[in-house]
Amino acid sequence: MFWKIINFVIFVGVLTYFLRKPLREFWLVRRSQLALQIEEATKLAREAGEKHASYEKRLSHIEKEAQQLVAELKNDGELQKKQILKESKEWELSMNEEWKKIAAQEIRKAKIVLQKEAVQLAAEIAEKLVHDHFEKDDQVKLTEGYLKRLEAQS
Repeated sequence: MFWKIINFVIFVGVLTYFLRKPLREFWLVRRSQLALQIEEATKLAREAGEKHASYEKRLSHIEKEAQQLVAELKNDGELQKKQILKESKEWELSMNEEWKKIAAQEIRKAKIVLQKEAVQLAAEIAEKLVHDHFEKDDQVKLTEGYLKRLEAQS
């Protein structure tokens, strides 16, 4: 057993002699890589924190902006509603005036037509009355009276 221990110690000594530089370099490189990774992770964490704060701030502003936008849209809607109602009232008034003018014109046309028909009907009735009640004696008397008046004027 003694030789086994001495063999082991010699083996460990040889390993230490040959592996000391590579192991030291490995651990130094590993340490620097870990330091860089830690530094980078810290930087990323800080940036993420800043972005988070920025997003939180924007989110709080977005809620206010959304409320303002909704209020503005409601106001715009009310203004448009009032404008549409005003325009429809004006249109209604102008259409009523135009309809009144058209109705008055149609009434005038109807009166003219009715007057012409009344005159024509009156003429027909007068002609019928004259035809029914006017006799030869009446015609002679009428002609003589007309001639006397003409002689008196000349």
